[in-house]
Amino acid sequence: MRRILATESHYSGMGQVLSLEEEQIVTDEANQDLVEVESDLADGERAAEVVAGLENIEMIASDITEATPVDIALINTAADMATAGTGIDGEEILPAMESFTGGRISLEGISNSARRIWASIQEILKRIWEKVEGFFYKLFGTIPSIRKRLDALEARIDSVRSLNMETKKFTQSSGLASISVDYSPIKDESGLLKAVDELTKTAEFIYKDGVETFAKVGKDVADVISDFSIEKKEELVKKAAGILATMGGRLTKLPGSSSIGDQSGFARKAGYQLMGNQRIVSQVAEKSDIEGVLGELDRYRRTRFEWAGAREKEGTVPASVDFATISTSGASALIKKMGELLDVLEDYNRGKAWKDVKASREALKTASKKATSELEKIKGSSEADERAAVSYYRGLLTINQAYAGWTSNPAAQLMSQSIRSINAVTNLIVKSLAQYK
Repeated sequence: MRRILATESHYSGMGQVLSLEEEQIVTDEANQDLVEVESDLADGERAAEVVAGLENIEMIASDITEATPVDIALINTAADMATAGTGIDGEEILPAMESFTGGRISLEGISNSARRIWASIQEILKRIWEKVEGFFYKLFGTIPSIRKRLDALEARIDSVRSLNMETKKFTQSSGLASISVDYSPIKDESGLLKAVDELTKTAEFIYKDGVETFAKVGKDVADVISDFSIEKKEELVKKAAGILATMGGRLTKLPGSSSIGDQSGFARKAGYQLMGNQRIVSQVAEKSDIEGVLGELDRYRRTRFEWAGAREKEGTVPASVDFATISTSGASALIKKMGELLDVLEDYNRGKAWKDVKASREALKTASKKATSELEKIKGSSEADERAAVSYYRGLLTINQAYAGWTSNPAAQLMSQSIRSINAVTNLIVKSLAQYK
């Protein structure tokens, strides 16, 4: 709605080594893309809730044969509740309700509003995917420069091996948030090695097991959506919900995970505490028998990973810390470990995972177009049949939004944090080597 994807970047392609200034510009661009993706995902989710609210209003209104002032007031209140926090006035999506007092309420205005908002969701999704692809392209483009710096640093380590470590500790006061775990700054090389190792294990899981799960589910659901028809609408929604339910077991295998309790019908586990005072949380829908098939589908599509803070209430990082000078052997070990992390990041782009993500997205897109064409065939049928079919159709297609969220969060945030962490550790190695005389 309000943002445009940048069509140019400050580098010409993958594999080019950037200057530090160019790398910072590209990284800032990528992180701005990520901010916009997160905002658009929230906008899309809220818009979907408005459409669902309008459909509920439409269902209620269709059963009223002689609208009373109380009926009118209730429907106006429902419209205000459905649009709360969206910047949309309830009056914008409803006709002048008072004119229907004593008779049937016209549903055309409600249906038109729902269609208009639904169309905006499709535009949001298109923009999200453009931003996600732009984000990864830009950050992958910085990796050759990072590798070059690590190679140069390894050569520098060799040049100081014969020197003495004159200062055992130095004061570190900048970038402490990047080397903090649960708001406690790391103070030595063993802490750094452990933190980078846990970051690498988390990345391996997210970019392999996690992505593989989401891509497979996306493809399987696309097959269901492609088969959409008014006759099979309920059967297909049940089938899609069953497919989504299979994700739960895989998501709970997040490395280092431990339960952080249930929340509104979802079991939640948090993985390792990561550098940057972050962690990844798995949210898995628990089985429930108290809702209809559409409610069940909506709940299962909310099974996901979340990029989250180290704790519910944000902590604080001290202004400075005494850091133990890194040994030459420790510096080499850290460079090797950071190289392994970079391998994982690059494999996500160059290997099968990202191709599978894109293939499933295209399958969902094609299937959704087919379902939309099928829906058009029932225009002119009885109002009840048409309204019911639209609800099931939209319920299935909201999985497109879920898929965009599954495959961008936390994959994008983890990519950004991994690069920040590598740069922070690199700076500590540089500062440590300056202590050798």
